[in-house]
Amino acid sequence: MKSNLFGYSAKLALAVLAVCGTMFTSCYESDDADKISLPGFGTPEYYVAGTITDANTGSLLSSATVTVDGANVVTDNATFKQKISSYTDAAIKVVVSANGYFTVTKNVYLNEVKNGGVYIAEASAALMPVDAVVPEPSEADPSPTAVKDAVDALPALTAVNVTVDNVSFGTPTSKEENGIVENTLPATFKNNVSSLPADAQYVVYDGFELIGEVQSDPISRADANANEKTVFLNSVTKKLGKKHGFTQRVGTFTIPAWGNYSAAGFKAIYNMVPRTYKVTIDGKSVSGTVVSQEGVMLYPSYYNHDTHNYHDGTGINPNAGGGSASY
Repeated sequence: MKSNLFGYSAKLALAVLAVCGTMFTSCYESDDADKISLPGFGTPEYYVAGTITDANTGSLLSSATVTVDGANVVTDNATFKQKISSYTDAAIKVVVSANGYFTVTKNVYLNEVKNGGVYIAEASAALMPVDAVVPEPSEADPSPTAVKDAVDALPALTAVNVTVDNVSFGTPTSKEENGIVENTLPATFKNNVSSLPADAQYVVYDGFELIGEVQSDPISRADANANEKTVFLNSVTKKLGKKHGFTQRVGTFTIPAWGNYSAAGFKAIYNMVPRTYKVTIDGKSVSGTVVSQEGVMLYPSYYNHDTHNYHDGTGINPNAGGGSASY
């Protein structure tokens, strides 16, 4: 089933298109060879891409195999990137497997973009070893209290702790929007970027975070013991294909040129999705709520040296951008 995230992201992306006239996309990749930039104002391009790791160690799994809608995909140093011929609103089935690990199967979706746009659906997978104790969790909509707790917790959880070239980050802020937590991170270039188009770096949050405590037997609201918590987190890792705990990485996107403007910075708005899971352990019902990044919208801000005017990417001409990215 398509998640609420897709509907929200699609509406937000269309809103950007209505204002800007075009949208560009990029995604985090491990090296420059895998980075996809705005290709020009031609036919829209769509990709499914990701990186495959061991959920326990974080090491790359170069032996893993990947299929996208049943077709084998070539991997390079545990990364893959498959072009999709045209836009579809149907689910795209991605299966990632490796000897000695549980197989991860996930459905990913495309956001439709206009001419000149690129969209990359994120399909990274962290695989759990088969010898781990991993019961299958059931998923429920998070309670309003759990969503509020995620809103309150995310600014501290997403405070930047990595060094990004030529970028100073502000303080993250969060708000709830249709069941999704919208986490905004402002960024200013230490030196304006005058030669555009140009690459810029932003922060990607791999993994998932636990919101509140894991609870055993929710009727009594008792906190789970250490073993129950470990089993719960392992089950969520297997379900999501994401490792417990945010790991910050550096992603790259391309800022388009606009007249004689230079780039002064950008605003990153992350879609953070809370989910509540429940597993049965030794006859007990153990539950908890987690949150993970599922996409990011990137809005450049521009500065005109002649007029000393600033403009952000949501209020400029069609070639100026304002964009969406997933890593």
